[in-house]
Amino acid sequence: MSKEIKIINGYKIYENLDHIRIRPLIALTSKSITALENYLWGYWIYANKNYSGEQIYNDGDPDFNEFKWWLSGQPNIPLSTGPRFHELLLAKCNNDEEKAFDLFFEKLDEFKQLDTERKSEFDINQWIKIFNETVPKRYFRRNIPEYHLVTYVNHSIFLFQGRDFDGVFFFLKRCLDYLEISENKERIDSEYLDKVNSYLQSMFFYLQNNDLIDKEKTEKYDIENRIKTKS
Repeated sequence: MSKEIKIINGYKIYENLDHIRIRPLIALTSKSITALENYLWGYWIYANKNYSGEQIYNDGDPDFNEFKWWLSGQPNIPLSTGPRFHELLLAKCNNDEEKAFDLFFEKLDEFKQLDTERKSEFDINQWIKIFNETVPKRYFRRNIPEYHLVTYVNHSIFLFQGRDFDGVFFFLKRCLDYLEISENKERIDSEYLDKVNSYLQSMFFYLQNNDLIDKEKTEKYDIENRIKTKS
């Protein structure tokens, strides 16, 4: 790995990647996905010892860990575990190192665009429509357990419309608490459950990325990790 690594000090992670994309050989021994990943490993080893978060990212930059979760389809894994970038991308490019290098940046562009949209948009009216179409009508009966989940979801929607984001957070946590009881989860209609999980993830990241919820509460209840395990 050491032969492939040339550290460029003074650049933040995404600035660094912008330079490498245009001129790979300023940092790598070849234009290849394997060389790029080995470089990134070296970068993180150096950055973790020498940089703070503010030195690694500009304001608004998405967490690079999130990109690996998104790329691999495996939520809540650190960079040191799971399949490596080059394995995932080479498999999609018939083991062509240069094509996999280009695909990495195409995927990175796609991820950054999704992250931008996630920060700026959350269409609550679309979610109301989705739930109206998918929630089983029997769930509105007060004498069945599923009524509680429907109520939590509906309360979070009403509070979001009223811009009571602390209240939204409270009912998102209630939804997670409910779904983490296996006997509750097993009873729920699969289509409705999929929509609820997507809603919880979308709502949470909208609130988090727009600084609408208390970070200490998020960490106290481990909300981010609990949300990711449902994605």
